[in-house]
Amino acid sequence: MICVNKIVTHFPEVTYSNETMAEALEPYRREAEAASKRLPAFDESFFQVLGVERRALFSDPFASGKWWEENSGRFPAAKEAARAYLKLMANFEPLDEHDKVIIITNTPDVSAPNMGYAMLAHLREMVPGFVTPLTVTLSGEGCSGYISGLREANTFLKAFPERRAVVITAELMGTFIWNPQLSADTIQHGSASMHLGLAIQRLLFGDGCSASYITTGGAGHKFSQFHRWDNLIHEDLHLLQQSNIGTNSSPYFPPNGFFHQQPDLLFRRLVDGYLPRVCGVLGSISERPQSFAVHTGSYKILKAVQSAIDLSDDEVNPSAAVLRDHSNMNSTSGATILASIPPRESSFCVFFGVGFSLQTAF
Repeated sequence: MICVNKIVTHFPEVTYSNETMAEALEPYRREAEAASKRLPAFDESFFQVLGVERRALFSDPFASGKWWEENSGRFPAAKEAARAYLKLMANFEPLDEHDKVIIITNTPDVSAPNMGYAMLAHLREMVPGFVTPLTVTLSGEGCSGYISGLREANTFLKAFPERRAVVITAELMGTFIWNPQLSADTIQHGSASMHLGLAIQRLLFGDGCSASYITTGGAGHKFSQFHRWDNLIHEDLHLLQQSNIGTNSSPYFPPNGFFHQQPDLLFRRLVDGYLPRVCGVLGSISERPQSFAVHTGSYKILKAVQSAIDLSDDEVNPSAAVLRDHSNMNSTSGATILASIPPRESSFCVFFGVGFSLQTAF
């Protein structure tokens, strides 16, 4: 069993309302319409389905090019991850070379060397004499990635129970999809669904990092059971994915591709194929968990999960509040939900992500 003793979060200082974001999106809307590719109105009913009221971004959506000019080549996502790490470790003795750091990221910034190496480079610059712990980076796990980090920590601490682990989530997806070049490429070469997808993503995603201190004892959220279901049928791979990337792309699109989902099919497969398995896990637990953390990406799907696994409004409110106040932050959302819940002996997590995958931790 592992215990998440402490979770800290690290967000940008500036928060943007739905109204502000819709205003910032207007230039893109005009460019799309000039290319005969119209976007729907993003009105109050749209944001109610999304479940988001505000989100924080490191870049200014009205002048995103300035952020890119200032941060190009400086590994900014890794620097924010390093700041989250230092914020956490201000409460603890420094890790040593036998402890472990696990970095979770879906931000297409650093692939080789990976985010972990870049974060360590920042830490060596920030902290004289910094001792490098064991480090691993997990990327492309989507919103379920925090559970992947907990599972990795559990495997490590089961083998070395006297050691410590830190799980970092480094997510700047909100800033990255406001890259002005992405707008230009989509306008020039993108399909109608890509236009719509990019607009929705710019309203759905925000930025945030987290750091979790994990041991085998003490107070905090405790986990010992992990379950994962991936691509129950082959076609599920395409329900939620990063598309138009690598060999699946063309020379016209940016290297990080586009986030793509088929919401109607995804919703149906989630309810019919995946959530019954979560119900089976819950049914095998002798006592009902004391708290729940559910990260799904939108309020509509959150309500579907609530209904399928029979959660009360009080049990789902912490998850809805994080979505409302911070938007979708990929793997950071799961950590932020847990950070908002008082530590208890039995917390049940349900997160799903690209793949298509669904994970639970209890």
